[in-house]
Amino acid sequence: MAISITCIHHFIRHPIWTESHFGISTSNIYRDSSDILQYDSASEGLHSLCSVSQTCIIVDEKTETTQGGSITANTDTTRNLNTVRSAQAWATLATNTITIRGDIYPGVYLFKWKTPGYLCDEFISWITDGTTKTFGSPHYTVYTEVAIESFGIHAEEITTSKTYNIAVRGKSTRATVGLGQVHENNASNDNNVYTQVIIQKVS
Repeated sequence: MAISITCIHHFIRHPIWTESHFGISTSNIYRDSSDILQYDSASEGLHSLCSVSQTCIIVDEKTETTQGGSITANTDTTRNLNTVRSAQAWATLATNTITIRGDIYPGVYLFKWKTPGYLCDEFISWITDGTTKTFGSPHYTVYTEVAIESFGIHAEEITTSKTYNIAVRGKSTRATVGLGQVHENNASNDNNVYTQVIIQKVS
């Protein structure tokens, strides 16, 4: 039986899931009306990665010439989040803050995120509900023209309406590009995407 599928490079245009970071390659990924699917060359079949209806993607998307922003040494910085790419009734976005409506849609939610830094020496990210923090991976670089990214994952049962932010901290001040540098070889004039968050309602 034929299956109607669509390549979802536009759906996850700047992938957060990568084989090296989360054990999932973004090659050969498709979607149908209900699931995100991946083609398995060994079995020559499609298998479901997750349900479309249970996945929300939120990113910081800026124009092709807009840098990621400035970072101040040893200062907590909330990352920008401004675009919802896969909207769900249980998640909303306003002023860089994600709200999960666990009061209406209780369950276990899985958060995955990555966020870049540039020339800021030691660098780390975390997700916070304003009280507790779950930290992402720490990174360190002082080399010229080296970008770094902090990755994180967090799971939590949510039964009330809760808000979340992604934040970072770096050891050195870096104006304009400390939170990410534009792609200088952006021949297609696509927007730049910096912080990326995937949220899945897993139960």
